[in-house]
Formats: sequence, structure tokens, C-alpha cells
Amino acid sequence: GELRGRLQARGVTRESADTLIAATAEVHQLTLVTRNVRHFEGCGISLLNPFREPAGDPNGLR
Repeated sequence: GELRGRLQARGVTRESADTLIAATAEVHQLTLVTRNVRHFEGCGISLLNPFREPAGDPNGLR
């Protein structure tokens, strides 16, 4: 899709499953909550690693 094309134009490759997950988050304007943020960096989506963020309200999620 579009996200895969944008990534490939920049020379970035991602696993198909990661690209599909990132595209879903992008289309629905969601924050992707994952421990593996490195798999999604550079995709242009909002990311949250719940294992790294301090307790409280890091992104207005509470």
C-alpha cells in the first residue's frame, strides 16, 4: 500500500505484518502501543512503549 511505498522510496524495509499494523494505526489516527517501537520508527505514526513511559499521563491516555 501507500505506507509501504513511502518507506521503500526512502530505502526502508519492514516486515509485511509490521507494515500492515502501522498502516492500520495511520488510517485510524491511533497511537500504536508496542514494546517493539524500533519496528515502527520512521513510519510516521504515534508510538507508545508502555514499558518505557513513566507512570501517569504520557500521551493523554488516562
